[in-house]
Amino acid sequence: MFIINSRGYILNNSLIMKDGNYTFDETKVMANPDNIKIKEGNSKVKIDHNSMKVKDDDGKIKERGDTYKEKTDSTKIKVTDDKLKVKNK
Repeated sequence: MFIINSRGYILNNSLIMKDGNYTFDETKVMANPDNIKIKEGNSKVKIDHNSMKVKDDDGKIKERGDTYKEKTDSTKIKVTDDKLKVKNK
């Protein structure tokens, strides 16, 4: 999940609690980055200008241009333009 403010700034990893109040560490705020990599526990998110990859314990999601792929322990899904393929294991 991304925390994005109204100006498009990505606030992940910059939210801190200080004296019982939430504030932002300005050095960790990303302003419209070209490449984003976030690792938290067993989850990984990678986003660049035309693709996205998400990987966690439940499966993988890949998106590039007009292609979307999702893979779990039981299912594979692929969407390309107006075609949908689903395979159950």
